Amino acid sequence: MKKSILAALLAALLLLPSCKDAEPVYRTDLSAAEISSACTHSLSSAEFLAPADEDYIQYRLMLDDALAENCVVYIQNAGTSLDEFGIAKAPTDDTAALKAALEDFLLRRNEEWTGQYMVEEYPKLENAECKVIGRYVVYAILSEEDKAAFFSAAEQMITE
Repeated sequence: MKKSILAALLAALLLLPSCKDAEPVYRTDLSAAEISSACTHSLSSAEFLAPADEDYIQYRLMLDDALAENCVVYIQNAGTSLDEFGIAKAPTDDTAALKAALEDFLLRRNEEWTGQYMVEEYPKLENAECKVIGRYVVYAILSEEDKAAFFSAAEQMITE
């Protein structure tokens, strides 16, 4: 009797690791442009967003070329919204420096806020998020609904 209980416990312990959720496998073959193009359609403000030029990435994001293999930022091209998102692909699996650079950008944006213009838009900036999905670091300055849709679309595209 004791041997059967012990055998059952041992079998249960051996099965426990297989019950865990498997770590997701992320694609690395996509460019930031491919992902952003697919994610834009999920946003309510998609018609007012357009890719920013290289100067925006270099001088506004202050993103060092060595940190990102490629990067795309979509900004408002019409209207008076703060809507913006960015996707950067790290050259290796080490995304810490890239994430820190994008978080610094979001911090600077918050520190620069004067509060006199587009006050109703500030919650988007105040609640902006930056996430790592595999080798990609994505940030969003969007409404809560659009932010959820954007991160979900990015995750679906990058996850195999």
